[in-house]
Amino acid sequence: MFSNSWIRRLIGRAGVVGAAFALMSAVAVAPSAMAAPPASGDAVVVPNDWNGYCQTNTYSTSAWGWCDGTGPQRYAIYILCSNSGVYKSSSTPWFGDRNGAWAYCPSGTEAVSSWGGRA
Repeated sequence: MFSNSWIRRLIGRAGVVGAAFALMSAVAVAPSAMAAPPASGDAVVVPNDWNGYCQTNTYSTSAWGWCDGTGPQRYAIYILCSNSGVYKSSSTPWFGDRNGAWAYCPSGTEAVSSWGGRA
């Protein structure tokens, strides 16, 4: 069915295909990992690699958001505060539940940025 030369050519290209796949994987992951923190009050939509998209809104001392997708996996909203602490929402809805969740900074601190992700 296939000649040996065809198989040899495919195997010879496997290194190129493997390198291309690794590059595509790195590009797909890198933007969310390297995204700059949004300004306070900006709505942020971040693609995630496990279920769908998360959208958050950062306010002065809190953040609200929701993540698209389907359960039964759960998401949480995370907030980075001016004390360099990261705080997680107390509720963890199923992916796709647009009722969302709130995360809060401790008293005396302000919100810097927020994002959604696995609980």
